Amino acid sequence: MSQIKVIKLEEAGRESALIGLSLNRRVEGALDYYYDIFLEKEYIFNEVAGRLCNKDHGHNKFLEHIDTWWLIRASRNFWQEADTYRLTTKQSGSTMHTLYKRKLTNEDFNTPIPESYIQYLNELVQKYIVESTSENLEELKDSLPEGYLQTREWKLNYKNLREILLQRSNHRLPSWKIFCAEIKKQVIFPEWLP
Repeated sequence: MSQIKVIKLEEAGRESALIGLSLNRRVEGALDYYYDIFLEKEYIFNEVAGRLCNKDHGHNKFLEHIDTWWLIRASRNFWQEADTYRLTTKQSGSTMHTLYKRKLTNEDFNTPIPESYIQYLNELVQKYIVESTSENLEELKDSLPEGYLQTREWKLNYKNLREILLQRSNHRLPSWKIFCAEIKKQVIFPEWLP
């Protein structure tokens, strides 16, 4: 079973996105009073957003203005596939700096690996601690299975989320299905996503 963990840290930008959306709706009034006009008609823009959110090709560009920040612990193979989505920013726990801080256990991997292999990895960790050469570090990193878990903070806007959900909701890897389900559970406006 996949051990992916997904926690939404923050979500912002709905009001600004709807103000931008309202620009296309020819709301009348002086620019100085634009925000007040928006507030008076906010319910209309929420309704319009609901109609446009599933229309691509520029009709739902307001989704690009709603940002979300996520804390995700997932396997290296998940992160390799996640790099497909280039329009995002991310920060991660450095494998190079965290790998040798403690002994590895099966909790560090997406699925259990043989204890003999964990012992081998821990021997490589000790080898690196004793002699911190770049060769030892490279050997250790190269020996990690794809199921090694890494935590990243990932910033995505609703447009990015929409693309991921369209492409990955029915993916054959369980981690993507779990990721997509968690996104839909945790966002404020799941109705604006597929």
